[in-house]
Amino acid sequence: MDDFDKSCKLPRLIQFHLGHSIVSATGKANDSKHLNVVHLSIIRMPFERMLIVLILWLPIFLQTIIATVFPGLFPPDRVVLKKVKPGWLEEFENQKHIYERLQSLQGRVIPYFYGEAQFEGTRALILSEVVGIMSWEQNLLPLQADEFKELVEVAFQELNAFGLAYDDIKLDNMILVQDRVVLVDLESVYEVPLEHKEYVFNSDRIQLMVVYKRYLDNCYEDDF
Repeated sequence: MDDFDKSCKLPRLIQFHLGHSIVSATGKANDSKHLNVVHLSIIRMPFERMLIVLILWLPIFLQTIIATVFPGLFPPDRVVLKKVKPGWLEEFENQKHIYERLQSLQGRVIPYFYGEAQFEGTRALILSEVVGIMSWEQNLLPLQADEFKELVEVAFQELNAFGLAYDDIKLDNMILVQDRVVLVDLESVYEVPLEHKEYVFNSDRIQLMVVYKRYLDNCYEDDF
């Protein structure tokens, strides 16, 4: 059991390997239910920041070569490290594959994927931090069911265009970012056989509405 498992509230200094880079950061677990998800603030020495500035002046093809060898120079100061959970290797591999396949959706529909890291002997993904609110954290007047469905529909259609379905429909996995929804936790995204696409995609929408309307019912009950 590591320090993150002992207390999700206490940040600590860590290091992880990303490609040939050794990255230092301070971090703490997301919450007590997601101890494998660690929010990090990367520590960069002054010479590293100067080096990054110089690299950004280079031609794009040279930047690409450097990023391939030393990817730890390029992520932003705030990232998320998602460790593989014990017994979840297949899901971890699937999630990594999905991020690589959906590169064109990164930063819009799903987080950016910066690569696979090694952290204290454990495999992990380095992802961008999504700044928004969980769908179930809406205050005052939450989005009505049709409004929420319209936002999620945009994200689902982008996935469906690749023949993929989102099989973990929970409000925890849908972050509201201004006028859109970002999908996280892609472990259960899967490819749908052609003959089942219409049924599966429609079922996802139905399940989404069941989950969200249950949330709305609970909101209204709390008002009384």
